[in-house]
Amino acid sequence: MVCEGTAALVEKAGTSYKSLLAFSAELAFTILETKHIQAALVDARMPGTSGIELIAFIRKEYPRIKVIGMTSFEEDHTLKELLNANVHGILLKRNTDGLEIKHALKQVMSGLTYFTPEIEVRLKHLALVNKPLLKLTIREKEILTMICSGNSTKEIASVLGLSFSTVEGYRKLLLEKASVKNMPELVALAHRIGLV
Repeated sequence: MVCEGTAALVEKAGTSYKSLLAFSAELAFTILETKHIQAALVDARMPGTSGIELIAFIRKEYPRIKVIGMTSFEEDHTLKELLNANVHGILLKRNTDGLEIKHALKQVMSGLTYFTPEIEVRLKHLALVNKPLLKLTIREKEILTMICSGNSTKEIASVLGLSFSTVEGYRKLLLEKASVKNMPELVALAHRIGLV
């Protein structure tokens, strides 16, 4: 029921995406092998192979697919599992509507991350409880904040009066300092530890 409802919301929201339903991870494996998938909304708790395991599989075998985790739970361990699986976003099933799904898909497909507002609040709380060490200069924090707001390298360079290559250098340095592979992971980490 949840699966069918989510698919209906995706299509009613006016997105250009066609929904394919998988009621289990095993069915999802078949779809992944036979269809060209751009984005996947995955329930963290599924029967059989868990949603967390499915997400980990997708991120490893199909890294170009944008993955949004969905959950009914706001418990710390569930959020940590989803974040550790490197999702591009997290939605709460109980109050997600078509417009939020549309916005989340737009964000992640453009290379950003999306966390439903309640999750954002929870992540900031987690950051205060268990905050990793990440020392950044004032300029690095400034650029990271702009990246998290969706600004491109060109836009950041223009606003801060820096060259394109200088901003690109900062972006690479931020990835190295945070020990992450790409910008979505960097943005997720920044939200997780309360830097933005």
